[in-house]
Amino acid sequence: MKEIGLEELKQLLLEILNKIDLFCKDKDIRYYLCAGTLIGAVRHKGYIPWDDDIDIMMLRPDYDKFLKCFNGYYKELNVLAPELDWNYYAPYANVIDNRTILIEGNNGHNGFEVGVKIDIFPFDVLPKSEIRYSLERKIVLKLNYVLYIKRSLSPYKSWPKRSKMYYWLFKPYSYGFLQKIIHHIAVSQSWDKSEDVFLRTFDIAWPMRVSKSSLGKPQYVPFENYCFPIPENADEFLKVRYGDYMQLPPEDQRVPHHGFVAYWKD
Repeated sequence: MKEIGLEELKQLLLEILNKIDLFCKDKDIRYYLCAGTLIGAVRHKGYIPWDDDIDIMMLRPDYDKFLKCFNGYYKELNVLAPELDWNYYAPYANVIDNRTILIEGNNGHNGFEVGVKIDIFPFDVLPKSEIRYSLERKIVLKLNYVLYIKRSLSPYKSWPKRSKMYYWLFKPYSYGFLQKIIHHIAVSQSWDKSEDVFLRTFDIAWPMRVSKSSLGKPQYVPFENYCFPIPENADEFLKVRYGDYMQLPPEDQRVPHHGFVAYWKD
């Protein structure tokens, strides 16, 4: 297999995103750049120079619509998600280039063959009760930790005591069963009952609530040699998560943060 270098990887990710964008326009599905990809769009008009992935987000109604009709649209791309197979390793969706293979350190992917991918994070409505919100968030965080342990390729002997304890505590429960619990919590609120939304299935990646109005109508902005959508109030959205996001991090932190290697299939 031929290894995919960083610059080739970035170009491949852009091509995948462009195809997602064309699909979403065709099917009238809203999505937005998020996380470091959104910072890159606003601050650099493209990738953060040391970044090595692309993340997008969708509100739950658009996310569900995307999952129902994306597969089969492109021969070389497919979407994997727990809503399509409860045993899927991640509590969110990935659009995979099936011509490639991705190896991510100790991440065993729970037996799924994963290639170069774009993460799609679903944002769900929050309960109005702060007590319920806090309790559900703690449950989801713990279950995400258990999912990680269950698919880890690290030798059991090297695990910390906490990991071993959680492994044995949740050993009787299947991966799919735990994914269903996370999903049930995430979608438990009626879409019209709250203005606040949150990455409820994986709030490790986005541990802040935001308002639907801060997302608004997607605004297309330059990103490398393409244009992709960002939230209407991107400044408000980013400040909630990152504070002064226009400030560059210290030089020793300007490095890729994902430990993976990608290959073209033979």
